[in-house]
Amino acid sequence: MSNNDESLGVGAITAGSPQIPQNFNDYKSEYGLSAFDRTHRYVLYLNYDVPWFNHGMLGGNVMRRVFGGWTLNGYTEAQSGQPFTILTGVDTYGLGSTAARPDYNPNGIIMLDPVTHDYRTFTTPLNGTGIVVTPLGPSGSPLADSRVQVGNLGKNTFRGPGFNSQT
Repeated sequence: MSNNDESLGVGAITAGSPQIPQNFNDYKSEYGLSAFDRTHRYVLYLNYDVPWFNHGMLGGNVMRRVFGGWTLNGYTEAQSGQPFTILTGVDTYGLGSTAARPDYNPNGIIMLDPVTHDYRTFTTPLNGTGIVVTPLGPSGSPLADSRVQVGNLGKNTFRGPGFNSQT
């Protein structure tokens, strides 16, 4: 948990978590999951020395020289996804920051991405039934200086896709 993750210029790690507060007068609303949080992490490395042909148990001297001393190796690694923040991208509150967050709608819906068919990227309806809601202008983008209060969506509320690798 943190209220700011100093990136030290490492934008690939903290790109989904803004370093600028949405409201410079309220740092309590910036407290949330750290961009470096990985709640679950699992790593397993395997080494197995194959006992066949090592001591002449099977086959003869040729088989022992060709197939003796083999080792099987492998690993499995899995972890939770990185937390990220949804931003409006404009200064909707007139506070001088583009780190504005929209309102959270607990009854809203998220739709599968039409291309990847997963939640890695998602879409929300613009008709007010989405999981996040922000004032939109005629062009379908957030309006600058259109709100008198900051959005209630917390920092790093959502979590991106996890990681899984094995051999």
